[in-house]
Amino acid sequence: MRKLSLQIKKTIQTSFFLYLVSVSSICSAASFQDNLFREMVSLTLSQITKTQVRFQSFDATFSPKIRFKLGEVEFKKKDKILLSAKTLWLEPSPMFLLSWRKTPSSKAFMNFSLEGGKTEKIDIRKAQGTLRANAETLTLESTQILPQKGEILLSGDYQKSLKAFNGTITTKQFALNSFKGVGISGSVDLNANIQGYVSQERKIIPMNGNGKILATNGKIKNPSITKLLAKTLKLSNQNSPIYPSWNFKIISGNFNINRGVMQAKELKLHGNPMNVAGGGIINFMAQSFNLKFQTEEKRREHYKNSFDLRGTFKKPQIYRKVN
Repeated sequence: MRKLSLQIKKTIQTSFFLYLVSVSSICSAASFQDNLFREMVSLTLSQITKTQVRFQSFDATFSPKIRFKLGEVEFKKKDKILLSAKTLWLEPSPMFLLSWRKTPSSKAFMNFSLEGGKTEKIDIRKAQGTLRANAETLTLESTQILPQKGEILLSGDYQKSLKAFNGTITTKQFALNSFKGVGISGSVDLNANIQGYVSQERKIIPMNGNGKILATNGKIKNPSITKLLAKTLKLSNQNSPIYPSWNFKIISGNFNINRGVMQAKELKLHGNPMNVAGGGIINFMAQSFNLKFQTEEKRREHYKNSFDLRGTFKKPQIYRKVN
């Protein structure tokens, strides 16, 4: 009897939704779309993303498929804008709108695309992908993000209650200076599979995974990095640095992560004023690291240094050794 009751309820919900779609397709009253579907889309997005969603303009079409167009969109949390977009298009399947809180099925999905996106760290020209969601899980499929230069590909799951993620990220010719304030330029190719969680301080903590990275033809312009290394390796006077920035041809390496500890291997930097090679351990749980490097300075032939980079993320220390 209970099973029959649920079937009847689902049939009524489906019939009501189809009735709304059919009525809206022939109804010329803009208030119907603006008041009913605008609120439905806003509520659904807020529930899925756990944010406050605001948009200035809204349009809906239902033939040949359901499509919502949102203008000047903001996703906010505690009055902080996490993502804004000039235009956001949503193409949900009817089953997604009816039952996204339940277990995702092949018929419950929403395609999306946006233009003119902005976050605190990066500007996005365009993005598109497919979302599956229920009350517990968000799943991204075949998501492509186009920053000012290059491409980012994402796919994976996020468990809301556990704040746990499991995903794949690939970048192709991604410009490092697309990240605001990073102090490094160049083009990077990254391929990584990462599992982890988001801490209470909203920090991403990788727990397991692997990957490799290759950055080419760039420059390290972060003064805190260049001055610290110059002082430690005695390449210049601290008050009058010879190398305010370091050019590099290649930065490469690969890594494995097991239970929150990353083993970084075959790290290499080929550039000016020196080449650097090394590796070591980064402990994301303890927020600490222990890395060992060998350098070869180009201005003095066969002049080599080695140094250890140890400590915590907040208080890194460099220990220089002269060979």
